[in-house]
Amino acid sequence: MKEFIKLIKEYKTTKNKKSYFLVLLERSGKIQFPMYSLIQLLNSISNDPIEIISSEGWVEKDFDPQQEKKVFEKEKTELKNAKKVFNDNKKDNFSFKKKHLLIPAIITVLLLVFFAVIPIFKSTEENKFWNKVCLENTMVSYEKYINQYPEGKHVNEALRKQNIANEKEDENTWNRVVRTNTKKSYLNYLSNNKNSTEYKKEAKERVDHIDWNEALKKNTSEGYAFYMREHNSYDGKFYYKASSKIEELKKIDSEIKDEEEWKEATNLNSKEAYEKYLNSNPNGKYKISANENILKIKNNEMVASNDEIEIDYSIIIRKFISAEDDRDFDKVYSHYSPNLKRYWSMKNPSYSKLKTQYEGAWNSTSYSKNHIDKIVRIDANTYDLFTQFEYFRIKKGITKTTESQLRFVFDNNGKISKLYKIN
Repeated sequence: MKEFIKLIKEYKTTKNKKSYFLVLLERSGKIQFPMYSLIQLLNSISNDPIEIISSEGWVEKDFDPQQEKKVFEKEKTELKNAKKVFNDNKKDNFSFKKKHLLIPAIITVLLLVFFAVIPIFKSTEENKFWNKVCLENTMVSYEKYINQYPEGKHVNEALRKQNIANEKEDENTWNRVVRTNTKKSYLNYLSNNKNSTEYKKEAKERVDHIDWNEALKKNTSEGYAFYMREHNSYDGKFYYKASSKIEELKKIDSEIKDEEEWKEATNLNSKEAYEKYLNSNPNGKYKISANENILKIKNNEMVASNDEIEIDYSIIIRKFISAEDDRDFDKVYSHYSPNLKRYWSMKNPSYSKLKTQYEGAWNSTSYSKNHIDKIVRIDANTYDLFTQFEYFRIKKGITKTTESQLRFVFDNNGKISKLYKIN
């Protein structure tokens, strides 16, 4: 009844009375409002409410209001009688009604409270969690909130603050890496921050500079090659410089090698030594000189063969002894054949072994000198040297002199192939 009266009041104030009237009729049917009472109420709205009601299909055309009134009065009387009976039995039935009516009421209230409290409880829990997240103020904390409350009221703010926290965290991490300033720290940063960041490019550049400085410090072909393997031509700032450095070092190494092998060839001064130099350095700096020396040696051999001239090797022996007294091993070695067969008790000694032998003898004495008595020719290639060898022994602190007879055997190139003591 209250609901229907409320609709009537709203109808009186509305402008669109036609549409609201239809709503009024519909709602009256839903609340089972008596048709006669409806007509009485509609009298204040329309001069002919029955006509309107019948036109909308709510009653038949032959609807009798008087008959409806009698029915209404009868129902009204029955309602009064029922009300009196109800009041008489009210006290007797109070406990029963209280018991049965109070329980649904309590349940209703509890349900209302439950459904009202749940959103508040949820909202309170979310706010508490959000406050905790804001205090932590980290990318991870905001991500936890978003995962737990994907439709929460702070989601947009969480996304914004997450980006800010991410940028701040990345900045702090980068500052720590820069303070460390090692290749390992920069590589770790790049590995742990694979997504595009503000400092990713700078980290790669710093690694590039560290590797380049290390290559410059070593200044070797291997060091520059390592840089080129680590940094390709696209991101290696010094890639082409490294390539140029390798070529420069190869050239320097080639020049050094050329000088060393030429020195060895001139010391030996034999056709075999010069040919060995040319084989190792076909475009060497001394290529022309090597060929000229080979030709000269061949010409000398031809002259000696044609004229059957016997060479006096005593001069070579004296030069050899002078080189030993000067303790100049390279000059000494220049008198030996590349195929030296014997030196005292050593057979076929190599260059390094021979050098070790000489330096060991020289280190044990502070002074040594050969006083040549005579040189005797045994045959065309064999000579004996008679000498008094004087030397000062460092360990004993004394000077000693020994007499020796040494045999020299020369090859066809005038180089010593054997040298040993006879007595």
